[in-house]
Amino acid sequence: MIVPLLVLLTSASPAWAVDQPVVTPITSIAAAIALITTMIAIGYSLHVRRHIRGIRKQTQAAEELFTDLAKAATDWIWESDSSLHLTSISEGFGRCTGYDQGIFIGEVLNECASIGMDEELRRSIAIAVASQRSFREVNCRFDGPEGETHYFKISGRPFFDADGRIKGYRGGGVDISDLVAAKDRVRFLDRHDPLTGLPNRMALREELDRVLKHAHVTKTEPVLIAIDIARFGTINDAFGAAAGDHVLRQFAERLHVCLLPDDMLFRQGNDEFLVLRPTPSKFEMLEELLEKIASTLGEAFEVEDQRVRIGSHVGVYVVDPDEREVEICIRRAQIALRHGKSVGERTTVYSEGMDVEAEISRRLEEDLRISIRSDGLVLNYQPQLSLKEGRIVGAEALVRWHHRDHGFVSPARFIPLAERTGLITDLSRWALRQACHDALQWNGLHVAVNLSPIDVRHDDFIDWIGETVGQSGMPPARIELEITESVLIEDTETGLDKLRALKAMGFRIALDDFGTGYAGMGYLQMFPFDKLKIDQSFIKRMTRSKHAMAIVRSVIKLGHELDLVVCAEGVEHEEQLQALLVGGADVIQGYYTGLPMAASRVRALAEKHNREVVEPKKRSIMKPSAKRTVPIP
Repeated sequence: MIVPLLVLLTSASPAWAVDQPVVTPITSIAAAIALITTMIAIGYSLHVRRHIRGIRKQTQAAEELFTDLAKAATDWIWESDSSLHLTSISEGFGRCTGYDQGIFIGEVLNECASIGMDEELRRSIAIAVASQRSFREVNCRFDGPEGETHYFKISGRPFFDADGRIKGYRGGGVDISDLVAAKDRVRFLDRHDPLTGLPNRMALREELDRVLKHAHVTKTEPVLIAIDIARFGTINDAFGAAAGDHVLRQFAERLHVCLLPDDMLFRQGNDEFLVLRPTPSKFEMLEELLEKIASTLGEAFEVEDQRVRIGSHVGVYVVDPDEREVEICIRRAQIALRHGKSVGERTTVYSEGMDVEAEISRRLEEDLRISIRSDGLVLNYQPQLSLKEGRIVGAEALVRWHHRDHGFVSPARFIPLAERTGLITDLSRWALRQACHDALQWNGLHVAVNLSPIDVRHDDFIDWIGETVGQSGMPPARIELEITESVLIEDTETGLDKLRALKAMGFRIALDDFGTGYAGMGYLQMFPFDKLKIDQSFIKRMTRSKHAMAIVRSVIKLGHELDLVVCAEGVEHEEQLQALLVGGADVIQGYYTGLPMAASRVRALAEKHNREVVEPKKRSIMKPSAKRTVPIP
């Protein structure tokens, strides 16, 4: 195409070309090349322009797509220059925070005062910007105009001009406030008691660990106080779980008002609370706190429109500055509390040696459990003597425990231990089963067996009583079940229903320790007991105190008016016996009638004594020899 064109240009000479300079072939070729170059340049230029327009359209489309995707994937989008000075913020930011987004234009994203961000995150964004890299899902906090707090995840990526130079950053923010709130709620529930709202045992251990570390450095003595509700089980049983929950909330509220601002209150367990005083406290201030707690908790609680006094027990542990173990601190406060309960003290401060005693109690508990299961206990029996007939009419079963290491363990020690640890039910079942087996050999004498309030609370109480006695072959009429007033105090209606069921089965029911409880008179008119047992504390004082004597005579008269057999416990000498004869008591029991003895001896003693008293001349059983405290041979 080029050659013919050159030929045409060199061979054709139009008329108007006359007098023009002669065009040589070389000149013609040069002109042609110039023309072609121009045409190529023009064409390429047009092509480049079309390509650039295409790129711009693609870029615009990409930017529009980015914007659309950013809006869809985030709550708001932003754009900045290469130094992160904000140049644009979408309206979504205003909807999320309540601010006019325009006021933040020009602010540096990772240096804005309103955006809370860890220093480490600020540095990571700065490093990403310095190296022109993206950053993703940076957590930050934003303070709203009304003091509310919003949480976001912010991401950003650089964008460049046509020459590859960075122009700035674009990104988006996702509102994660609901997610943060949900996580905070989960964390709160993990560390707080849902009933009272107080921090729980997990929070206690975390906080106490922190306090111990600080105390170790500063050589200070924090204080840990364990507090529980006295007779909380009584409230639950008498009024129901909902009432118990109400008492727990009231208890927590009252405790809280006793504390100083730095004190921390925790709910450790069912009815146990702990107070942590992290800073050292003068003894007077600590004593003031303990008195305030005792006074506040000693006031009556409102339970189903009734005013109930429940009381509390307190154990105090003053933490040694070098103590580092959280569990040891908690355990020592609890040891002090339990020690106080065991000796009848409301407030007890931990002292050296209580650990040893607690360990002994733990071992005793385990040994008691083994002894119950392996028949390692024995029953002794104390005779009961009818003053009207002069005959032994029965005996009360008394559990005895001879420990391999500690020797004789007093019932005053192991019975409360059994009640605290839940072993009392197994102990009571064993005692009833053994008493029935022994009393079958007694030729008609009755046997009295003590029952714990904890036994009566069990749903299967009636069933196991009936099953145990039925398997033994012992007639229920020869079994006297002794209960204390606390059985009825804890849940009057349920307790009465169970006692009525036992009466219907033929058992005799005795009200034990009468006069030491709360409302014995009221219960006497609510249930037809068979026997009333006057507590030995009155018998011991009756010959020295006219008030005690008056109470004893009044109880005897009351019992007779209600057709009850009245038994005096703890009779030890002749003077007491004579006073009871004058007062009209029906039955006596105590060292005067005999020391607790084996079952076989009860039978022999009863047969011998009752055979002798058949003869009128030998019926005077109230004149023991000077050498004997027990008048029965």
